[in-house]
Amino acid sequence: VFTIQRRLKLAREIVDARERAAKAKNKNRYDSRRREQTFQPGDLVYVWSPTRVKSRTTKLLHRYHGPYRLIQQTAENNWEIEDRNGKKKDIVNVVRLKPYRARREHEDDEHDWDNESDEGDARDRGSLAERGNITPAG
Repeated sequence: VFTIQRRLKLAREIVDARERAAKAKNKNRYDSRRREQTFQPGDLVYVWSPTRVKSRTTKLLHRYHGPYRLIQQTAENNWEIEDRNGKKKDIVNVVRLKPYRARREHEDDEHDWDNESDEGDARDRGSLAERGNITPAG
C-alpha cells in the first residue's frame, strides 16, 4: 500500500513539474510576440471583433470595427469604450484594441496635372518604336 502511495506522489510531482515548465514556455512565447500598447482616455481605437456570417468565409470579413473612443481604464488591461455617438458602451481588453489612424485625403495640389506635358511620353514611344517593341501612336 505504501509503495503505491509513494509512486502516486512521485507521479504527481513529475506532472506538476512538467506542467510548470509548459506554462513557462507558453508564457515566454506569448510575451515575445506581445506589443505593449499605451492609450490615453479620449484616444480613438479600432476594436477586434470577428463576425461570423453563415455561408460566408471569414477571410474577407472586417475584423476590426470602429473607431471607438476610450473613456476610462477600468483595470490594468481593460478599457471602457463608446462609439462616436456616445451611445454604445462596452469594456474591452487591451489585446483587442488597435490605434486608430485617420486616412490621408488625396490632395490634387500635390501634383500639378495641368502643367505636365506629353513630350516625354512621345519621346519614349518613339524610342520604343525604333526598337520594335511598340508601334508609335497617332
